[in-house]
Amino acid sequence: MALADDGLLSLDDEVKKYLPRFDGDKAAITIRQLLSHTSGLPPSHPVLDNREITLAQAVDRIADVSLVSKPGQECLYGDLAIQVAGRIAEIASGASAESGAAWGELFEKKIVLPLRLEQTSFHGGAPTPNPHLAGGLHSNALDYGRFLQMLLNRGEFNGKKVLSRSAVEETVKDQTRGVPLRFNPFEYFADLHPGWSKVRYGICNWLEVVGDKPQDVLEVSSPGVFGFCPWIDFRRRCTGILAASSSMTKVFPVYFKLKSVLRSALDEK
Repeated sequence: MALADDGLLSLDDEVKKYLPRFDGDKAAITIRQLLSHTSGLPPSHPVLDNREITLAQAVDRIADVSLVSKPGQECLYGDLAIQVAGRIAEIASGASAESGAAWGELFEKKIVLPLRLEQTSFHGGAPTPNPHLAGGLHSNALDYGRFLQMLLNRGEFNGKKVLSRSAVEETVKDQTRGVPLRFNPFEYFADLHPGWSKVRYGICNWLEVVGDKPQDVLEVSSPGVFGFCPWIDFRRRCTGILAASSSMTKVFPVYFKLKSVLRSALDEK
């Protein structure tokens, strides 16, 4: 989204503009579809765990995988498409560094430094030229809270613009455009939240609570499979994080109880 603000790419650019190895139906995948899990790419691949190759080499291998559906026909939540989007960001930025290092420099410039993040990186135990972009970020509640506060403030943090207001608003629009959700992790916890079986997806976040009008998005979230659960409550001007390391089955009941307590406390003010 920062590169879109800079005019270096558009969400509706097709993959083939940056990655000529993507051919056939894959060539017409857009960046918007990559970031909304509607690209048709499978959710995972062994290349995501290969820390010895570069991000560019990983995406070259992804170019050879078969689509599970035509682009834009269904929403299938997973990590593979985000890896491709990251490589496009490297290319669009014009970075001269080797792939992987280029992503690191871009992430540092656009996110880490403006938000003064001190404990956030994609390296984990050791640096890798193939960072797992959708599921390999290491952070803590304080750092990630600054990121959420920037989004709540429509792109500003401590008086400085990190993203444009329009970029942030684009991330919380329904980007699935009515297509079926082939896999929705929330559907397994529908008893905890009425309507979750029909939850929709924006740009890299779930539109968890929506008002009477589809464009009236009240809460968004991006809970991780291991229990790290961040959310933004636009209605109450509140952000929160349940930083846990466990299974979603154990964490989600706590996540909802915590949110319920906070809502009640804020509504009483």
